[in-house]
Amino acid sequence: MSDLVRNGTFADGSSVWRYEKFEVEPQTVDWKITACDIEGLRRTCAVIDHRAPADSRLVQPIVLEPGVVIKISAWVRAEQVDPVGKGVHLVLLDHYEAESAELHGTTEWQPLRFYVVNSGAAPKTVQLAARLGTWGSLVGGQAWFSDIMAQAVDEPERGFPLFVIGVTK
Repeated sequence: MSDLVRNGTFADGSSVWRYEKFEVEPQTVDWKITACDIEGLRRTCAVIDHRAPADSRLVQPIVLEPGVVIKISAWVRAEQVDPVGKGVHLVLLDHYEAESAELHGTTEWQPLRFYVVNSGAAPKTVQLAARLGTWGSLVGGQAWFSDIMAQAVDEPERGFPLFVIGVTK
């Protein structure tokens, strides 16, 4: 199975990504595609910029086949992200328990990841989000994302969470 995320490197700009935001102060939140260096390699990145506390995310649907373990991952970094509140993270919007660790403050580039498996009998479409903040937890700062991927693996790596997505009612 190939990568379930389309344009996860942002090489095609904003193509296939939907941007959603909630901001208290108008015109204090935006995002852009820009060049960046990750471990000495030139990449294309998406940057979410909150100049005031807010919640925003880049979203795209992916389809989880039944019984297949999927590794959700990305290269990310935080810049001046508030220490209190929800930081830079990856999440399945339909299943908020399925999320990566989060970054706060200012960090170097690092990989974030978590694993998910669809325990249902049919394929399930979920909304994958690269996010800064969340509902009820608004933060300021910048979130940088590149190489967002969702790929089938034989089993999850030790030390990283595996979330089982069941059949919804």
